[in-house]
Amino acid sequence: MVRPFCPPLLALALLLPLACGDDGAASTSASSTTGAASDTDASTASSSSGSGSTSDGSGSGTTGDATETGAPVTGESLFLEKCASCHGPAGEGSKLGYEIQHPIRDFSSWVVRNGRQSIEFPGTEMPAFAVDEIDDAELELIWDFLDEPAQPSEGVALYMDYCRNCHGVDASGGVSNRNIRSEPPPAMIFHVRMGAGGTNYGSRTAYMPPFPTSRISDAELDALVAAVPTL
Repeated sequence: MVRPFCPPLLALALLLPLACGDDGAASTSASSTTGAASDTDASTASSSSGSGSTSDGSGSGTTGDATETGAPVTGESLFLEKCASCHGPAGEGSKLGYEIQHPIRDFSSWVVRNGRQSIEFPGTEMPAFAVDEIDDAELELIWDFLDEPAQPSEGVALYMDYCRNCHGVDASGGVSNRNIRSEPPPAMIFHVRMGAGGTNYGSRTAYMPPFPTSRISDAELDALVAAVPTL
């Protein structure tokens, strides 16, 4: 996690732009509404931990392990320990890192494992977290926790949730360098549904995750597209 050099998951997506990446790496980002990331929401399902414990998909699932105080490990406790210093206690963002609620899980997992340089938050960066620091099951608990807040339904709020991290507050380009303010609605809808860049997660200018109707409904997408020119 999306930045000074924040401790923990510091910048899960300097993310979730809607899943933007960094051009030097195997890259990806693109033209359309993303946010972090923003974000390929073809989201992944919760996985099981090596000890046989699983997340419950609710965001407050627990593993079989416990903290030093004896409390069960939850997505929230992991997030507060590893990520909140940059991304806020609920992933709402701060002056050090992006808002990363409703993560695109495959992209976000790539950011966590690989880290990324900051562009929008000077003087900060997202460190890489190895499996021995945050294992895959714990990562799923964190994603579950970040999916707990209700998804917005209004156009501007949807844009800020899913697209702002890559395309900027006013959709004029942002870190993706892709201005979508005047993009025709049919083209924008196509890009949102299809994505771009495959799994080239590292590129902020080539990658954009696809957003299926299970993540953004047709009605929500129409509202989002209509809001872009008004930003």
